[in-house]
Amino acid sequence: MTLENLEMLSRRGRLSVAVVIFALIGATAWTAGHFLQPAAPRYIVLASGLEDGLFHQYAKRYVEILARSGLR
Repeated sequence: MTLENLEMLSRRGRLSVAVVIFALIGATAWTAGHFLQPAAPRYIVLASGLEDGLFHQYAKRYVEILARSGLR
């Protein structure tokens, strides 16, 4: 549809074209928001027990394992 054809439309016709355009923009924005998920964080904070405790040793092992996947 050219600009000349749009000028020849009635007010109701122009409104119909505007509604269709806004509906397409809204559907595109909703689809992008629904299907595009943000990336997962690349760092994790681990809380462990005392430095000489068993939980701290497990946390150190998890840090090494997660570092292989690029997490810090």
